[in-house]
Amino acid sequence: AGPILEAGGLVGTPLNLVLRVQQARGLPEGQNNNVFCKYTLDMEERTTDVCNHKTSAPVFDFRDDLLFPFVSPDMVEYFRSDFLTFEVWGEPDQVSEGFVTSEPSTAAAKAAVNPFDAQGLPPEVFDFFVSLDIHENSTLERSERFEAVQYDGGANPYGITKGVYTLKQGRNRRLLIKLAQGQAQKYPVERCVRVWVSKVEDINGNEVSNQQVPLSVLSTASLPDGSSATIVANWFSGPSVLDELTAEGNALTVTLTIEVELQNLELAAPVKLTKKAAMRIEDGEKGAKSKMSSVAEAPKKKFSLFGGSTPAPPVEIVKGTEEKEASLDPDKRRSMLQRQDTHHPVFMGSWERTDEAVVAQREDMLRIMKTELDAEEGAASVVKQLHDGLARLQEALQAEEQKQLSAFQVNLQSARRLAGTPAGA
Repeated sequence: AGPILEAGGLVGTPLNLVLRVQQARGLPEGQNNNVFCKYTLDMEERTTDVCNHKTSAPVFDFRDDLLFPFVSPDMVEYFRSDFLTFEVWGEPDQVSEGFVTSEPSTAAAKAAVNPFDAQGLPPEVFDFFVSLDIHENSTLERSERFEAVQYDGGANPYGITKGVYTLKQGRNRRLLIKLAQGQAQKYPVERCVRVWVSKVEDINGNEVSNQQVPLSVLSTASLPDGSSATIVANWFSGPSVLDELTAEGNALTVTLTIEVELQNLELAAPVKLTKKAAMRIEDGEKGAKSKMSSVAEAPKKKFSLFGGSTPAPPVEIVKGTEEKEASLDPDKRRSMLQRQDTHHPVFMGSWERTDEAVVAQREDMLRIMKTELDAEEGAASVVKQLHDGLARLQEALQAEEQKQLSAFQVNLQSARRLAGTPAGA
């Protein structure tokens, strides 16, 4: 039979096809390892053999023999209108879970490449738990005498479960920021670069200030195992909205931004963390004192706030006052503050070793190996000295023994001559 020129003439006949994938060209450098092609035919995904070496022009020499016993009209339409798409797949030069490295570019780095360099790289995500405590001067004058501010632990009429700090207007404040990483760390916090107030919002989430107010960092102290660090910072004043009294029924959410550097890790920029805390600014001379004094002067009636003859109803302010008093007890305050820890994951991205880091690590390894080798050589030297000493001692003993034996024989012969005994008797 002659060739079928019309595709429709294939309907009802068998069909044999040969699909060849000879090679690919022009693949990008750095993505051309273990290359193969993939395509889908008749709802089935198929692949060529893998070219098991790095090349920008992989040769597959692949053949796929296709046999269709019966050609249907749908198959004819498929061959007539659809496309057969080939995808080229390859691997990067170096792949390892959690990081991507590049080949060293300098001769020194290439000479220092260590097959174990890829191990022990930092995680892609650092988990920090940020907590906050606030102290302030007891008077308007600045001093080193600080006392804990009132903190309700979440018992407030504003629905703020993380709790509200009540600060007094015009006081110098001291912040204690704890950064916990949960367990012993290879990359603990080394120092705090800076802390600042970055934003203030009202109770409805509306921004009322974006004034950047830096705080004075006094110290950064880490536990020996690196599991947590405590930052101490002074907060003198500002932003302006926090220098004013807070309106009744409102609470301000203050965002603190903290930048820290980590040990054993050289980063392009410090790690940035944030901590939000709800605060109210009250009159230190009138508001707090009047509330505390009115409670103190109240008669024995349980819910009276103002000492009147009729008990006042059990409104939220009573509970809030009780919580404020409780929050000044160190143990209760510690328990209350634990509930406002903020989990702050920091995505660090994929890690890449620089040539300088490779060289430095290799030099460190060589120093360690040299120290161990020197120690081994020192031990071997001691053993050799002992062995040589024992050998010399043995030679000396043998020489002394031979000397004594010769002297004994001479003395014995002399004695026999004196006694008239023949020498050979």
